[in-house]
Amino acid sequence: MLASLLAAFISTFASTVNAAPAYLINDVYLRYINPQAPAKTQIRASYIISAAVVIFSTCIGFYLQDINTILQWIVSALYGGYIAANVLKWHWWRFNGHGFFWGMVAGILAAVTAPLLFPDTLPLYYFPIMLVVSLAGCLIGTYATPPVDEETLIEFYVRVRPWGFWGLWPPEQWSVTPACNLTGTSGGIWSTSPWGSSGNAP
Repeated sequence: MLASLLAAFISTFASTVNAAPAYLINDVYLRYINPQAPAKTQIRASYIISAAVVIFSTCIGFYLQDINTILQWIVSALYGGYIAANVLKWHWWRFNGHGFFWGMVAGILAAVTAPLLFPDTLPLYYFPIMLVVSLAGCLIGTYATPPVDEETLIEFYVRVRPWGFWGLWPPEQWSVTPACNLTGTSGGIWSTSPWGSSGNAP
């Protein structure tokens, strides 16, 4: 039983240690800091990030009182902090990368500071607060920046066919785009058609 618990912990921790350098190097360092970084620099930076994650996680472990406390915090505060961004990205055409980023940042910061501001409150009660804070960050980040270009939206819709508010965008001009032009199959997509507003769905 102990071996199975340790194996579950090690596998989860190992995936986090491996994923952190991939995210930070590809999505942050190469995109915004040093796009022309050679392979050796990327490998060296990934080593540094992996070591930092291990050290940071170990330090956090010294301050945990029990498993139940951290589990309740993860389920209530942390989940509430990022669930809004991860739901909106599949259900709302206007949502963009900036809204996702600021929704995640707002939710995670709120989840980290909530136990400090309300130390005597059961973590399960954080969930509604975290959800509202994250949702506010999503909306502010989305409406403060321009929407994703229509060609990308149409391509995403045709490939994924997500649920939610994808049938009518943008609300200023609705028309029908023949999906067969993109996929070779019948069926229509409600959108502002790049081929004009007079097309009819087959």
